[in-house]
Amino acid sequence: MVRFSQKSIPVKNGMQRVTSRHIAYAIVQARFALSISDTWNYNNDDFSDVESYSEIVDYFEDDPKDERAVHLLEGWNKKVFGHPQGRQDSAIVKETLITQNSSYAPPSTTLIVRAA
Repeated sequence: MVRFSQKSIPVKNGMQRVTSRHIAYAIVQARFALSISDTWNYNNDDFSDVESYSEIVDYFEDDPKDERAVHLLEGWNKKVFGHPQGRQDSAIVKETLITQNSSYAPPSTTLIVRAA
């Protein structure tokens, strides 16, 4: 596994996991980048970015237990953070270990294996 000395952009910005709103924002931005428009406008070429954003968010949030929506969010979290539930940094791992195991040892003596 390759380790980088600098934090990733999501980590620098305090992002803990990919949400429906992150996906909607990225799609609207990608659509603008691929359009022929020179300037940002909420309604480009009979296409409403606001409506599109809302429809994408609604897809995820109308039924939060929908298997397809859950799978998509987990896939993006795994891609961005390496874990289907989002960011799993040492503080989160340490807190989980303390909660689950009263005989917690510091990270230097604890081997934490993550599935790839």
